[in-house]
Amino acid sequence: MHVLGAGTLRQVEKYMPVFAREAGRLAMIRQQQLSHIWAKDDRELDAANIVTEADQEVGELAEGFFSRMFPGCVVIHEEQAETVDPAATPDALMFISDPIDGTLLYAAGGFAWTVSVGCFYRWQPLAGCVYAPQLNQMFHTAEGLSLLNGTPIRARSHADSLVSAVMLRHIKAYHDIDDFPGYTLCYGGPALHLCLVASGFASACVTSRHRVYDVAGAAKILENAGAELRFLSGEPPPWEDLVTNHTARAPDHFFACPEGEFERLSQYVKPK
Repeated sequence: MHVLGAGTLRQVEKYMPVFAREAGRLAMIRQQQLSHIWAKDDRELDAANIVTEADQEVGELAEGFFSRMFPGCVVIHEEQAETVDPAATPDALMFISDPIDGTLLYAAGGFAWTVSVGCFYRWQPLAGCVYAPQLNQMFHTAEGLSLLNGTPIRARSHADSLVSAVMLRHIKAYHDIDDFPGYTLCYGGPALHLCLVASGFASACVTSRHRVYDVAGAAKILENAGAELRFLSGEPPPWEDLVTNHTARAPDHFFACPEGEFERLSQYVKPK
């Protein structure tokens, strides 16, 4: 069992970007060589459930990297999740990774995909890292801050702005966004969308009912940057349930925004 202290947290925050850069290099090489795409389960292949060789290779890289750096930790990634039971070792450091977040964009040769990994301890987000290699954007936590390429970032609401307000949404339009005073965009995968709220680029984002892998890397980045992640109902994410049932979709859609802005910004989002 890891005894968590300040030194351990510093090591976690030091090595997560190291892993992300290594994984990003591998994924970019594989993006030029894609030869096989398949469905992640028994459903017909569609935009919501595709898997590439890179997803599996980056997942295996995460297992090896974090197990080597933090012996006794638990590594959960989307492509092997069914074989891992986090409840068996609740006091271990848990690294929860989406090897390629935005696989559809990745497989199509796009650029707004990320390598995402979050570290959890006793079911709570401890640190996070989301790396967009094609954009050269590294979001991560360090010493109580959230950083983009080494520069601290903060969420901001763009209150009442008709020019710069942006609300990001999932590639599939699960909601109508009515009367929002700004732009509505789909820019990339969910982890990148959440980080763009943390950085102040976007006022808010609404996502799908994602599994925990999709939001784990960005959760602490949002918190450190003065933003919050809730369900559209207003409830905070029940992290223990989401982690222990990591193969299941969340019971509600996620919504991210600056602290104190949930009521004002979520009112624009209407279920279809």
